[in-house]
Amino acid sequence: MFDQSIIGICFCVCFTIVFNFSLHRIEEGHVGVYFRGGALLPQVSNPGFHMIIPFLTTYRSVQVTLQTDEVKNVPCGTSGGVMIYFDLYNMVRNFTADYDQTLIFNKIHHELNQFCSVHTLHEVYIDLFDQIDENLKIALQKDLNDLAPGLSIHAVRVTKPKIPEIIRKNYELMEAEKTKLLISTQHQKVVEKDAETEKKKAVIDAEKEVQVARIRYYQKIMEKKSLQQISAIEDEMHLAKQKSYSDAEYYQKERQAAANQLLLTKEYLELKKYEALAQNTKIYYGQDIPKMFIVEGLHSILITDRDGVPVVSVADETVPELAMRASFLSTFGMATDQGSKLGLGKNKTIICMYSSYQVVQMNKLPLVISFIASHNCNTGHILSLENKIDPILSNLKNAVVEA
Repeated sequence: MFDQSIIGICFCVCFTIVFNFSLHRIEEGHVGVYFRGGALLPQVSNPGFHMIIPFLTTYRSVQVTLQTDEVKNVPCGTSGGVMIYFDLYNMVRNFTADYDQTLIFNKIHHELNQFCSVHTLHEVYIDLFDQIDENLKIALQKDLNDLAPGLSIHAVRVTKPKIPEIIRKNYELMEAEKTKLLISTQHQKVVEKDAETEKKKAVIDAEKEVQVARIRYYQKIMEKKSLQQISAIEDEMHLAKQKSYSDAEYYQKERQAAANQLLLTKEYLELKKYEALAQNTKIYYGQDIPKMFIVEGLHSILITDRDGVPVVSVADETVPELAMRASFLSTFGMATDQGSKLGLGKNKTIICMYSSYQVVQMNKLPLVISFIASHNCNTGHILSLENKIDPILSNLKNAVVEA
């Protein structure tokens, strides 16, 4: 009875051991491949529980989904002699796990060491670090295409390498200085941009002022041209008006001259002249000058026409002969004629002082009154005689004009 119990227990233990080694599990995302006596069997099992002959058959679980492999502490000696280490994550899709070591891990070590050996620490750590991912992916995929078709690398990510602490601090200081330099550079650019903006604004304002000045300049020119045109039109109108007046006056004078030519014959004019002179001419000689014209030092009073021909003459024996000449007396008449033409008026007086006498001539055109006196005679008294002699001139003027 005891032996049967021991046999039963041994059978249960053996069955449990055999069952334990024959039962295995395949996880989801994996497949099972079997080896018997070292030979790969053709069947492949799906995820779940399966049985095998223990000790004769072995199995391997192979991942058939995306697989992430991590390669740590890859030594990388740079061309400058500094040893740094990479922590690398690879996203690969594999059909067999056995290829990882040969095609992925070993290749990564080789590529990184080759890359580091030809570049400096600064290039690996900063300048060319962004190119390591892509270059490593291309190199791995190229080898997989040749050695293991069907395997595809989806992505490679290389983390920053670990460098000596002293060098890392130096790089941090350098990066801080670079950041300060970048900030300073950007601030300088902002200042330059502001200055450039202010400059452009000043240029725009200056151009605006120039354009406004140019517009005002042309405006003034146009105003001047308008005034010039208006003045020219007014001048033309005035000229036409004056020409019309002149033509009318010329026609009137022409008709009057034609009438006078028929009326005023030479004989008729001579007759009128002598009649006027006979009625108005009064000549006084000697010491008996009319009492109304008595002024101390007065030698002579002459009323002449503009040519110096006497109409009325009163003189004493002391009068200078030169002052009585017609050529001398006609000078004032010519001068007053020119003054009248220049718009100076006709009623003017000329006083001429000489060494021994003075001549005061009054313009009463067509007559001229000449007073000849000594040089020390009171000229004011002579000028006061103008009012006394005016009544005499009224008839004389008519006679001279008619003559």
